[in-house]
Amino acid sequence: MPAANRKSEDVAASLAEGDGLRFLRLALLIVAVGVSSYVVLLHFIAPEQYYRSVGSLLLLPVALIAFLLMQRGSVAAALHVLVFGVWAAVATAAMFAGGVRAPALAAYPLLIVMAGWLLGLRTGIVVAGLALAASALLALAESAGLLQSVQAAPAVLVWFVQAIVYATAAVLIALVLHRYEARYRQVRQLGDELAGRLGDLEARESELRLLTENIPALIFHGGRDLRCRFANRRHAEFFGFTPESAIGRHVSEILGEDAMPAIRPKLDAVLSGEPVHYRTARRSAADGEEHTLDIRFVPARDNAGDVVGFYALKLDVTAEVRAQQALAEQHAFREALMHAQSEAGLAMFIIESGRFTYANEAASRMLGYSPEELRALPSFLALLHPDDRERVAQNHRRRLTGEKFENNYRIAVVTKSGERREADLTAAPMSGESPRVLVILADATERKRVEDELLRSEQKFSRVFRSSPVPIALSRMADGTYLDVNEAFLRLFGWSREEVIGRKSTDLGIWPNPEEDRRAWLDAFGGAGRLEGYESRLRDKQGRILPVLFSADTIELDGEPCLLVLSIDLTERKKAEAALQESEARLREAQRIGRIGNWELDPVRDAFTWSGEIENIYEIHVEQGAVSYADFLKSVPPDERQACDRRFGENVRAGRGGEFTYRLRMRDGRFKHVHVRYESLRSDDGRPAKVFGTTQDVTEQVLAREEVQRLNDELEARVAARTAELTAANRELESFA
Repeated sequence: MPAANRKSEDVAASLAEGDGLRFLRLALLIVAVGVSSYVVLLHFIAPEQYYRSVGSLLLLPVALIAFLLMQRGSVAAALHVLVFGVWAAVATAAMFAGGVRAPALAAYPLLIVMAGWLLGLRTGIVVAGLALAASALLALAESAGLLQSVQAAPAVLVWFVQAIVYATAAVLIALVLHRYEARYRQVRQLGDELAGRLGDLEARESELRLLTENIPALIFHGGRDLRCRFANRRHAEFFGFTPESAIGRHVSEILGEDAMPAIRPKLDAVLSGEPVHYRTARRSAADGEEHTLDIRFVPARDNAGDVVGFYALKLDVTAEVRAQQALAEQHAFREALMHAQSEAGLAMFIIESGRFTYANEAASRMLGYSPEELRALPSFLALLHPDDRERVAQNHRRRLTGEKFENNYRIAVVTKSGERREADLTAAPMSGESPRVLVILADATERKRVEDELLRSEQKFSRVFRSSPVPIALSRMADGTYLDVNEAFLRLFGWSREEVIGRKSTDLGIWPNPEEDRRAWLDAFGGAGRLEGYESRLRDKQGRILPVLFSADTIELDGEPCLLVLSIDLTERKKAEAALQESEARLREAQRIGRIGNWELDPVRDAFTWSGEIENIYEIHVEQGAVSYADFLKSVPPDERQACDRRFGENVRAGRGGEFTYRLRMRDGRFKHVHVRYESLRSDDGRPAKVFGTTQDVTEQVLAREEVQRLNDELEARVAARTAELTAANRELESFA
């Protein structure tokens, strides 16, 4: 709202109260009575100058309207009507009664003062301008001869007009003085009150400063220019200032330029009138540590309600945040632990007054009861097998009395379906108003079964170990000391059990060359932790060197790593292998001499394997298994291929054997003749499983047969020719006879 308008409303409001309103009403009454008297006086003194009453008569409705508006409480409107109505009436009267010489113009100075006092400086200036403009227009009109000449006003009439103006001026002066005295009294009273309030304010300011300096919070007051107006000591020292040095500094100087992009939207929000609440981390200049601050921005407003700055209240909630984080982590850990226990199948109960008050999901899965059904049981003993009830009840009573004893033992429980299950029980008392016990059950049914099986397995292993025909030794990995050996080991190497147990292999001299043989054995075993099919040499008690095939693995006995070693005597195998190698060599020589090779076809993999003589016959060198049946057919001449494939396929599918001879074209264009003979086997479901066969190079035999045939044919031809010659000769002789 403009200041002039506010001032006029304040003046109007003040005039509407007490003596001021009565003075204003009196002024209006003087105007109304004076105008009426002027008209009557004009009628008696100079009736021929009736035109002088025009402006005066206009004042009557103006005064009436102003009075009515004042009665309705619209004082400001009444003042405006009165001021501008009087101006218009005076201008009209001067137009008809002498121009700038008209007596009515004497009212303009009074009107200007009244407008300025009652309606403010701006209205006073406007009225002065209007009066000046009206006077100027009247002067110009008179100079231009636009106004009619009028008779001079009677002296009495002029005096009467001046009297009305003076009376009105007196009323206004009285009003001004009255208001001045009233205001003066108010000012003195306000001064006294202000002095008292200043004292109170100083006391409150002292209390407020004491409060702000001792309150456990950081307090800041900033203006719209984001400069510090106030900062308590905690706030100033937190950011590396004193309360005095922080005053006048920009927020960016206090917080740092790096913090401005994040805080700028929040400052804009609070300066637009919105409270702001957020949390952030700030590093304190006082201790160099990072603190979590809970910050609230509140707009600071003036009396008009406009935002002129903001207040910031910052609470250091670092300890609270850390406590919340620790509590959250503890809660999360507890939940994760309970969930993990439940997922791991650990049933958890809380027993109070002999009944279940809590049971997790694993308990429901283990026992077949829902948590509600478990809590509804009359006693926790109802879940126990009758054989264990008394023992568990006695231990429970002892635990409630605070007695210390073994709290982990195995019991038997009965599920809802009546099944007996083994469980490992762990119990611990819980603190609280009433005695409670936390019980954890681990389902040991499967574990007991495994333990029983392990016991049986150990017994079985022991029997196998003792009765195995394969020599077996158990030794400590750290130093090679024999812990146990079986009878087959003792028979193979010739020692007694007493001579072996507790001694090392190096003590027995079992390695012919300990430095090389034993080191090679350890290197081969060390990488993977197990060994299969390792061949070496060992010495028996009589000093004989035995070829041995090792298989070894690591096992753990009483927490100590050990080696379980199986030793197979290869003496007889070596002899058999030598005999086999000799036999194979003779076979290869026989195949070479007879030019015959053997082969095998796997119909499932569609792959051939063959002996070395096959490669000599076909004059090829390819990887075993790389030749398929289709590759074999390519070696058969095209004119024979289809018939060969048909016969071979029929025989193989029927599980029969067969034989055939075909020409084999070599890469250099030569031809060989090979004779193939084979037998086929079928699987249980009737499908071809294996095909075994031989291939013999019969080129020399075929060529010999062909040569014999050629010679026979040639001989027969010669015989036929000679026979024909003899027949002809006989005929010729017969003709002579």
